Amino acid sequence: MRPYIKLNQIIVTVLSLAGLLLVATPASAATTASFSISGAGNYTVGDTFSVTISENSSTQEVNAIEADMHYDASKLQVTGLSVGSFTACPTAPSASAGTIKFSCAALGDKFTGSHTVGTIGFKALTAGSTTVYIMFGSAIVDANIASQNDWNQVLSNASYNFIAPASTPPPSSDGGNTTAPPPATTTFTNSQAGSTQTAGTTSIPQTTNSTAQSSDTTADNPLILGSTDTNTSVEPEAENQTTNGNTNGMQLLDVLLPLIIATLVAVGLIGGLLYTKREQTEPVQRGKKKASEKSEPTHKEPANKKRKPRK
Repeated sequence: MRPYIKLNQIIVTVLSLAGLLLVATPASAATTASFSISGAGNYTVGDTFSVTISENSSTQEVNAIEADMHYDASKLQVTGLSVGSFTACPTAPSASAGTIKFSCAALGDKFTGSHTVGTIGFKALTAGSTTVYIMFGSAIVDANIASQNDWNQVLSNASYNFIAPASTPPPSSDGGNTTAPPPATTTFTNSQAGSTQTAGTTSIPQTTNSTAQSSDTTADNPLILGSTDTNTSVEPEAENQTTNGNTNGMQLLDVLLPLIIATLVAVGLIGGLLYTKREQTEPVQRGKKKASEKSEPTHKEPANKKRKPRK
């Protein structure tokens, strides 16, 4: 029976120590302090904005914080860090590889309620959504029990939406210089000459009535083409026609050139064959001619033979 008695004594001793620890723990050890992050909203890519981290310990007295935060480094760029109410920082706030750290204390002071931990400057890099949040490992240190973390372990966060900027129109051909619009001109088309001529220029005051009158005149008179520059002409159309003509000519040349080359080659081959055949047949013809000349008898009259006179 003695082993059982010793085991019971050990159990009673352990339970007594646990009870003493529970009694010694103050009622104020409840983890009710929390973090919060501000600045959530919509921004345009390229915008810079500030995010504030705060802690709220309600009635609990605290005097130090350890705030570890995560951010997406592909969408956000840290542009600045500054501390808040907890000004005694053994190491300066830092941002690296998507993690921001604040480790600061309030020397000789105790805080209750809400206080600023620090401020972060961000720049939006790319379009999309992202979230900044408090990471595990953070702490809100109790001012009365240095080893006690009063943080409630809630991962506070804030979401941000980044919108791509509106596309800008391409710069004008005059280098972006803004010039006043040219005066309105009445333009007629000469069908025989094939060009546009400006009949005259009339300055139109910048009023609503004159604009409406100009629009009505343009609609009623089919000869009036509207307000155009004095350099308006059909040269672009003529250039297009010239270009089209050159293109058609090149296409026709591309088709005819192979045919011409093939014809010349065929003519050359035929001429070569005829010349070769001629060279082969001429010696034979010459031989035949000589043979025929030898076979025919020659009749020569004597030189002293006198011709009989005719009666």
